[in-house]
Amino acid sequence: MLYKSSSAELAPLIYVPQLDSLIWERGCGSGTASLGAYLAWSQQREISQYIKQPGGAIKVVAKWHEAELESITIEGTVGIVAQGRAFIDDPASALLQTHHT
Repeated sequence: MLYKSSSAELAPLIYVPQLDSLIWERGCGSGTASLGAYLAWSQQREISQYIKQPGGAIKVVAKWHEAELESITIEGTVGIVAQGRAFIDDPASALLQTHHT
């Protein structure tokens, strides 16, 4: 994740070990939650902030109470950006098929 605090912008960049590849995401909920936890911890207070991302803003609320992170919630809008079919090679289902024939 690349975070620009002056403008509350997050650029989610993930590493996929199986592909040995980096991928830019349009938004990242877990990254936003992690950022909220860090901001609450570093400022020792509750955080409620919109984090701008390429696909739109995600709001994070990190509740802080007596020097501890109490809870984290995120909210935002989700939309379909692509449609199609996925063909997944599932070794478990192939194993089941060989035992039933």
